[in-house]
Formats: sequence, structure tokens, C-alpha cells
Amino acid sequence: MQLPQIIKYIPKKRWYRQAANSKAYYIYAPSRGAVDSLHASCGLMCIHNNRYFEWFCEEKYFTKNAKLAILEEKKDIKWIDRIEKKCRKGMLELDKFFTFHNGNYINSLNEKEICLAIIELEKIVYRFWQNIYICDWFDPNGEELLRNEIKESGINFDTYEISVLLKTNRLNYAQIERLEFLKLAILRKKRDKFLSNNIYKENLRLHSKKYYYIDNSWESTKVLSVKDFDTKLKGCSALQVDEIRAQMRDIKTDWEQLHKVIYKKYQVKQELKNVFYLFRTVAFLRDVRKGYTLLTNSYYDLLYRRLGQLLNIPFSKFYVCLPVDLNDDLKHLEKILDQRSHNFIEIYSQGRSNLVCGRTAKKLHNNLQKSFAGEVSLLKGFTASPGKVKGVVRVVMGETHFSKFNEGEILVAPMTRPEYLPLMKKALAIITDEGGLTSHAAIIARELKVPCLIGTKIATKVLKDGDLVEINTNHNQLKIIKN
Repeated sequence: MQLPQIIKYIPKKRWYRQAANSKAYYIYAPSRGAVDSLHASCGLMCIHNNRYFEWFCEEKYFTKNAKLAILEEKKDIKWIDRIEKKCRKGMLELDKFFTFHNGNYINSLNEKEICLAIIELEKIVYRFWQNIYICDWFDPNGEELLRNEIKESGINFDTYEISVLLKTNRLNYAQIERLEFLKLAILRKKRDKFLSNNIYKENLRLHSKKYYYIDNSWESTKVLSVKDFDTKLKGCSALQVDEIRAQMRDIKTDWEQLHKVIYKKYQVKQELKNVFYLFRTVAFLRDVRKGYTLLTNSYYDLLYRRLGQLLNIPFSKFYVCLPVDLNDDLKHLEKILDQRSHNFIEIYSQGRSNLVCGRTAKKLHNNLQKSFAGEVSLLKGFTASPGKVKGVVRVVMGETHFSKFNEGEILVAPMTRPEYLPLMKKALAIITDEGGLTSHAAIIARELKVPCLIGTKIATKVLKDGDLVEINTNHNQLKIIKN
């Protein structure tokens, strides 16, 4: 789809938006994989000021694919298992790449070898996301589709029962790390009384080697050291061993046994069981994907940092670099990156890419914004966690904004991720642009018992820091009282 066509196309369509602070090379392959996963006519990836990312795709493709997935799963509970099997192949490809391209090996590569490695990784990531983007099919309207299935069954589950039926016994990377971390916390408390300090140190070293990437995000990466993990463990020093073990038991809750109790209570038919199994599986796959994303971003940073050293280009300029740039003469690469530093958009359609930057990109982005927000006093979304509160808004697009968030404010974000957890614990309420019932924001808000409205689509566009708002999840809405 060419630029004149897309300009005419934008106002006629209903768009779904995903946004975050990120680097272009983190989200280039995932964005393309998402478009092709949805079999969408096009997708638009926008980068502003070297860091702020937005991605747009027509909402109808999400709803269409989500409905088809539910229909397939109702007929055959193993349908989603076959999709997961395809995702697992992508994970194996990534594991092989990670094993081969360790840090020392990357630092020995020349320009050509680095470029080939980046292009190889981009292809692997694209194939992975083409399958695993099924996790996001349900974000715009998944809650509504699930509630329709429940309504058709004639069953009146309460909010707690639905939240239980959406949980799985399968542990994700973060839960596994947390269990091992808590075991280390117990080991640390016992080291003086029963164990040699060397045993603790060796286990701590192995943990840091295995989970050095755990604090990575869509915005940045960092390598956690033994000292970093030891500092974290000091935070558990006030806890008694019994309290630590209680946390471990919570992580290992037998949700499947609770599923059986609820199913028996309401005599739930197999079709509805299949639907809940589908939602549980895509939630689990989303968490698995998150772990691989954190690792992938580490390798992207290592590769681009090495390329920057070889070409004598500052690493920060590579934030807007794309693998396609590495096929050409690298003499002009820095000039290309400088041209993109303020605004650029990739229009991806039917396997083809059209890159625009500067004034043209700004004009195109303004047209997209007009299709979203005008003067708005009421926002609609989906209730992830119930409650009614009034408070002051703080918009947090990424980690660079974390320091401005204050306890008792209403957290507004494109979506939340594990690194948002300290803010979520301090929040009066949580509002997101994206997400469904199995999203990170929804799950954590229910655990914290914090009112949460998800899937508003435009909260980060409409709301500003300091706005006074009232959230009423009983009506799935947020009212702006004072700008």
C-alpha cells in the first residue's frame, strides 16, 4: 500500500494502537510478525524522538481472528496446543541463536558478520512473532467475547471465579525465577547457622548467570550482576522463613483443582471449558514470549553496540536502525539514522515496506491521531478489577517516567509489564490503552485489589498529568472532572 493510498485509507478505518517507549530495532520484526499473524492489509510503525513507539493496525482483524480462534477451540481443545507447538519451534530457534552468539563471540565479529547476525536474528524473531502474536488477538475485544460465551452458557460466574478460571498451574519465566530467588533468600538466612557462605555464593552466582536479563524491558536492557541480586535478597532479610515459604506456596497454587470445583458447581459444558483453556493458554504464552523478548533485546543491544564500536557511531543513534539498513553501503548509515531521529513511519503491507520520515511522517501521524481523539470527557474500557475512585492522573509511558509517579495517584500507561510492579503497588487505580482479561495489568490489579480499567485505546493520548478523574468500573468508564 503506497503513501497516497494510506493517507486516504486512515480516516475510513477503526484503528487499534499499541504504544511504549522502545527502540525501533526491538519492535521492527514483532510489528511485521503481528501484521502477518492477523492477515491484516497493513500496519504502521511510528517512532518519535528516537524512542517513543506507536503501532497501528485495523481493529477488525483482531476481532475476526479472536472469534475464529474461539470457534476452533470450542470444536477441538487441542487446537491451541497445535498453535503452541508452532511457537515452541520459534523458541528453539531463538535458543540456538542465543547459545551460539554469546557476548565474547559477538565482540569478536567484524562489520559484515555483525550485520549478518542482526539480519538472522530479525528473521527468527519475525517467524516467532508471526505465530505467538495470537496472544494479542484478544486484547481489543477479548473480554467482551468471553463474557458473551459465558452469557450463552446461562452461567452466572462471579468475578473471583472468572479470575480463577483464567489462571494456570504452568509457571512462567518470572514465577520460576521468583521461586528460585526465594529459595536463595532462605539459603541466605541459613548460611551463618547451618551452611557455608561459599554454598550461598555459588548458588547466587548461578542464579545471576541464568537470570541476568530479568530486569530488561521494551525500553532498555541491563546485565544484573551477583551484587545486584545480593542487594535484592537483602530486601527479604526482614521476612521470616515461614513467610518466604508462604510466598512460594502462593506461586504454586493448584488452580486446576479449583477449576474442577467451579466446573462441578455449575456443571460447565466442555465447549466453555475449552474457551477458558484457550484464554489460559494465550495468557501463559504471552508470559513465555515476554521472557524471550527480554533476552532478544539483550542480544540486539549487544550486536548494535558492537556495530557502533566498529563504525564509530554513538550507540544511541542506532535506536532507529532497522535490519534493512544493513544490506546497503554502511558509509551513509549515520546520515540515514540522523534523518530518522525525530519522526519516521514504516508502512508494512503484504510483505512490502515503505519508509517515510520528516514532515511526511509527521503529517501521516497527525492523520492517525485525528482518527483517535478529539474533545473527550468520558473514556470507555473493560473492567479488569472492580472499584470506584477519584484521583489525580500520572501518565507513564516507560521507565524514564517512573520517577515522577507518586503514591496514591492513578497510573495511566499504554500497557503494564513486570517493571511497572512497584508503581502498581502504589497506585490508587490503573488505566491502560491496551490489554485484555489475561494481560499483565488485569492479573496484577486483581491480585492487588486495585480498580483497573483496561483497553481504553486512547487514555495516554487524552489524559494529562494532573487531570482529576473519576473511575467507575461498574460502568466500565472513566470521567474527566478537571483538566
